[in-house]
This record gives sequence, structure tokens and C-alpha cells, in this order.
Amino acid sequence: MVLMAVHISASIVLRWITGHGIPVTIEVAQYYYMVSLTYLPLALIERRGKHLNAEFLYLMLPKLVQILLDIALQLMLLGYIGFLTWRTYLNALGRTRAEETILTTEGNFMTWPARWIVPVCLGLVFLYLVVKILRSLMPTPKNNTPNMVGS
Repeated sequence: MVLMAVHISASIVLRWITGHGIPVTIEVAQYYYMVSLTYLPLALIERRGKHLNAEFLYLMLPKLVQILLDIALQLMLLGYIGFLTWRTYLNALGRTRAEETILTTEGNFMTWPARWIVPVCLGLVFLYLVVKILRSLMPTPKNNTPNMVGS
């Protein structure tokens, strides 16, 4: 976000001083910065458990039902993210093969590299979910060492 703000601000200042801003600033912001800001934090948000949760009824359910719901939801999320990763990968691959560009006032601007941001970020979320599910299935090790807090 800071890089985007600096880039856009520099373009505005340059335009104000010279009458010409930094070429393709809007396109870089639109195709690269905004997509990155949307998808890069997804794995970190999932890791920290900061997605929105509607837990009103969930909290009233018995603990076993909560555990089963958690497992079912994690598996559904894994399937959904896996599907999105696969489809966005195919899209990025097709755009790369076509060497996708857009026409700007400065000429052609390559947009195909930006298409890889989404599948890479979703792939990271997918991998994190696999690790998270595997960890939840492993038994927790028993700690036989005495608690040394305060000693």
C-alpha cells in the first residue's frame, strides 16, 4: 500500500511540476497494486483467524458438534480455495500464453504478469489450509515436564 501511495503521489507531484506524470501509473495501480492488496494478505488473515465469523448459533451447540462443524468447514474451504486456485492458474496460464497487454497512451502495457498474483496467493492459502488441517488431526503431545513459570 505504501509503494502504491508513493508511486501515485510521485506521479501527481511530477505532473504538477512538469505537466507529465509517471507513465502508466493508473494501469500499474489497477492491475498490480490493487490485486496485490486484495490477495496477498489472505494467507496471513487465515493464519491469524481474522476472517469474519458468525458464531451466534455455533456457540450454543455442543462441543462435539462444534468440532465436527469446524472440520467440515475447513474441508469445504480447502475444496473451494483449491478450485479457485486451479481456475485462476488456468486463467493466468492462458493470459501468459497470449502475452496479454492493454493499450495505453504510452503504448502496449503487459498485464499478463499480474494475472499470476491471484493463483500464487490462493495457492499459499491452500497450502496453509492443508497444514492447518493436518495439524488439527495430529494428537497433541503430552508435556511431562513441570511448568517452570515463576521458578
